[in-house]
Amino acid sequence: MTALTRPRTTTVRPQPPSTGLPPPPTNKSERRARPVTRGALRKVIRATLVLALILTVIIGGIAFRLSQGPIPLNFAKAMVEASASTTLQDRAVRLGDLAMTWTADGPELQLRNIAITETNNGPILLQVPAARITLSTRGLLTGHVSPSSIELDNARIQVFYADDGRLSLQFQKSSDTQSVPAPSAIPSPTDGPIDVVKAITSISAQARAREHSTSYLRRVVLKDTSLLIDNGLRKSLWRVPELKIDLNHKRTRSLISGQATVASLAGPWTLEFSSEEMEDNRQLVIDATVRDLSPRGVARQLPALAAFEHLDVPLDGKAKISVSATGKVDAATFELAARPGRFFAAGLGQPSLEVTEGELLGSYDGAAQRIEIKKAALAFEDNRIEMAGALDVIATA
Repeated sequence: MTALTRPRTTTVRPQPPSTGLPPPPTNKSERRARPVTRGALRKVIRATLVLALILTVIIGGIAFRLSQGPIPLNFAKAMVEASASTTLQDRAVRLGDLAMTWTADGPELQLRNIAITETNNGPILLQVPAARITLSTRGLLTGHVSPSSIELDNARIQVFYADDGRLSLQFQKSSDTQSVPAPSAIPSPTDGPIDVVKAITSISAQARAREHSTSYLRRVVLKDTSLLIDNGLRKSLWRVPELKIDLNHKRTRSLISGQATVASLAGPWTLEFSSEEMEDNRQLVIDATVRDLSPRGVARQLPALAAFEHLDVPLDGKAKISVSATGKVDAATFELAARPGRFFAAGLGQPSLEVTEGELLGSYDGAAQRIEIKKAALAFEDNRIEMAGALDVIATA
């Protein structure tokens, strides 16, 4: 009798549908790891929330304190001096007092008795009794402590005007400065002036390339400034209650504009100017407009206008000045219109003559050093005077 073998059967259990999640833990070690990971994650989240809350409280407290008034920062003066010295290409900076406040434009540093020298024991380049520096919010967000605006009070500036039309600046020691730090280490102001055009082109190029902290600088304001103009033969003192300079740096060009209020014996007059400085241009072209300029008010300060001391009429006009890369005035054109005023003519037996209108058109050639008057007209009630001519520079030995 033959025994029959029973065939083997296998039972296939149905598999759960795939959910895309990792399979459940199959051993005890994996089961223990999950509660530990979740606990650590909770701790990290809790610590982050606590840290954020602490930072919010600190920032809110600082903002509230700044809104109540300036916070003295004399303990950080050395750090600010070192940072400013590095920013100004290793020039030495000395501060008297340092404080911080909050304004509508952002955080503002308030400085007193500032002195900038060529080196630690070098000549003074700039010295003012007070300044305010608004920090750039955009720069702070990118990790740069850079100014967006600078405001100087009671600065004294000397302008040198050479025979070839070249302009240069020199800051002088202010009489209002009370206690500049380390006076024994800071000598009197230097006789070496700063070339205006060279400084403008250099700073603009660095700002466009984002190589300098001035790339975030948008405005410079000077208040109650004393301007001493020196042409080598005579000095004249000018009072500038306010001067504003706006800067806008693009990729290949820089736009510079500003407005100044100048005091005179006949009343204040205003000057507005704008210029475009480009990296591939060797000239700096300045467009300027003037309002309420009285020849009588500025004749005593400018010897070249001494003949116009008897003319008291407000002038409005515009001018275009081309300055070379070396700082020399190559060419200029000007147009002025006179509004009603007075002409003091004691020699004519009258105290004054009423001026109804006037006009002045001219140009300047730097190479020939020649001023050409295309039209100069002055109208009275019943008469009109009109002339033209040229003025040439006469060299003397």
